[in-house]
Amino acid sequence: METFGLLFYWISWLIWVLVTFFMKKSKQRTLLFCSVLLLIIFSNTYVTVGSFNISISYVLLLIGSLVIYTLLEKQFYHAFVSFTVMIGYSGLLIWINSTPLWLFLHELLIIPFVCNFIILLLTKGIYSRITTGLLGIVAGELFYNFILASYHFNQPIGDLMFFDRLLVTIALLLILHLILQSINTLDLLQKNYHQKINSQKTTPLKKLS
Repeated sequence: METFGLLFYWISWLIWVLVTFFMKKSKQRTLLFCSVLLLIIFSNTYVTVGSFNISISYVLLLIGSLVIYTLLEKQFYHAFVSFTVMIGYSGLLIWINSTPLWLFLHELLIIPFVCNFIILLLTKGIYSRITTGLLGIVAGELFYNFILASYHFNQPIGDLMFFDRLLVTIALLLILHLILQSINTLDLLQKNYHQKINSQKTTPLKKLS
């Protein structure tokens, strides 16, 4: 329990530093800068709604993910992807908490990898992947807690463990995106190199003819 939230704070501060010092000045930079800072500040602050304790950062994340979703193209399809991620996320939580699987594989390994697999399989483009993943996991957290409440088990919605799972999932998406971009860049450089070599080989033949 003492380690809950460490990954969230570490990755969040890393993103904040990258946004603050490496992004060009723009409205997007300011929005990201403020959003990440607000998530960190209110991550351990809760409000009570009925019988639920809800993190303020979770509420901000839910509103933000819905706003970002409205900017996507093919919204019906991306809603289906987010719904699939939601079912997968909540189903994995129920499975992990009802079986001794966590003794062998930690949920911070299982849930992010399965969610990434679903997202990568069904979407293209880093913006679409992060948006559908974000909305699906946020909705899955709410759906999971509603299921628990139906059995009279109440736990905080959007606790630090939730943010750990979310940030690890997003970090994996970004890492995979960077790896794929690096591979594409290397392929392009290799093609340009081969084209240059071939052009140099054909130049003397043209002079002789």
